[in-house]
Amino acid sequence: MAGTSSCIVSFSSTLRPLIAGEVLFDCFPDRRVLGGAPFNVAWNLRGLGSHPLMVSAVGQDEAGEEVIEAMRRWGLDGSALQVLPDHTTGRVDIELSGGEPSYRFWDDVAYDHIRVTDAVEAGSPWGIFYHGSLALRGEESRRTIFGLADRLDCPRFVDINLRPPHFDPDWTEPILRNAGHVKLNLAELVELAENAGLASAETVTAAPADDAAEGDETLRWQPYRGLAEELRERFEINNLWITAGKLGAAWSGGDAKWEAVPVTPVPQMLDTVGAGDAFAAKIIRGLSTEKSPRELLREAAAFAARVCGIRGAISVDPDFYAQTENRHDR
Repeated sequence: MAGTSSCIVSFSSTLRPLIAGEVLFDCFPDRRVLGGAPFNVAWNLRGLGSHPLMVSAVGQDEAGEEVIEAMRRWGLDGSALQVLPDHTTGRVDIELSGGEPSYRFWDDVAYDHIRVTDAVEAGSPWGIFYHGSLALRGEESRRTIFGLADRLDCPRFVDINLRPPHFDPDWTEPILRNAGHVKLNLAELVELAENAGLASAETVTAAPADDAAEGDETLRWQPYRGLAEELRERFEINNLWITAGKLGAAWSGGDAKWEAVPVTPVPQMLDTVGAGDAFAAKIIRGLSTEKSPRELLREAAAFAARVCGIRGAISVDPDFYAQTENRHDR
């Protein structure tokens, strides 16, 4: 798959992000909202001022019509969104416990059958190619996404979202190899390291101890820093972005470079749905600037914290995004 050699791997602000993967409805006990990690990233990027192209598929049903209309109203390019008459629009049932979500994804839905459209070729060259891991569960979508990764001449941003049983450990190599950027959380870091057979993974827990958020920053991250560097070197990943809840967030780059920032306080926690997607979107938005990894971490963590203060993963209020951009441009 196309790779790059330099650390950070930014892209020109004149080029657009290409986003591929699932669009679905997050179905809570009391409401239904648009979601799917790639869709959330594309939506957030549009809110932040970028013009991504969303490559996905919906069913020829009422839910699919809602997706199309929502994208139209938001100004999100839907020219690569396919409407499939033989498959329903994606859905995941979500239950919250203490603000933390658990997921049950419906099988064999439209986003399992994503294909490349003429809009992808017409929009080339692209600034960055983003894809997640959930849509890889469908063979047709997997061929499409891996095919794009092989032939596109732009940095690749991989957003890891491991949702059992929708991930095959055999995909670890093609997903990670030569990626410009990989975003994951601590549990996903440990799981992928185990899949890769890294010996150090056996000594690292998937979650920090209860008192891990206290004390020296270096000590707090120490169990994970070495594992991150080993995973990055094994698969020749340029940049590893790690979200870690109460530990904050971190970046691992070439030559054992490392940055970590503390968690951003959330004034009013409603739920964490979409926090990682917000983090990824803000990183991608920042990659078209000259900002340092530490600046990108701070801004992404702050934006993710703001999303934890709203219901669901995205906002339909342009001011929500304008306030985010204005704060960081000061």
